[in-house]
Amino acid sequence: MCRICLSYLFSEFGRRVKDNGSGTDHGSAGVSFVVGPRVKGGMYGEYPDTDAGSLDQGDLVPNQDFRGVYSTIVQEWLGLDPVPIVNGQFEQPQFVEKVAGSWAMSTWPTGETAASRSTTLTAAS
Repeated sequence: MCRICLSYLFSEFGRRVKDNGSGTDHGSAGVSFVVGPRVKGGMYGEYPDTDAGSLDQGDLVPNQDFRGVYSTIVQEWLGLDPVPIVNGQFEQPQFVEKVAGSWAMSTWPTGETAASRSTTLTAAS
């Protein structure tokens, strides 16, 4: 796997807990995965409670704000301040393995630095 790659897959496509007779309707709360050579595997967050009394109008209640995951990636992977990008401070799950030095100062195969590449990415946000 590429040593400078990190993939974040996020689904906003949640499902209702209760079957409606022909399947399940669209709901809230989805799943996300982070994959890369410095990602510490495991489950971050909590498995959602499916008891009827714990649901919000029949939907699962999200327990991990995606902006916290974005913040971890922006800060720990790109070496940038996540606050102006995600518009606030959010709890950051610690799923990126720390290494000596900053990844953001490493060099891409093209010769440009990751810091200059990430600045380009954030400017388009």
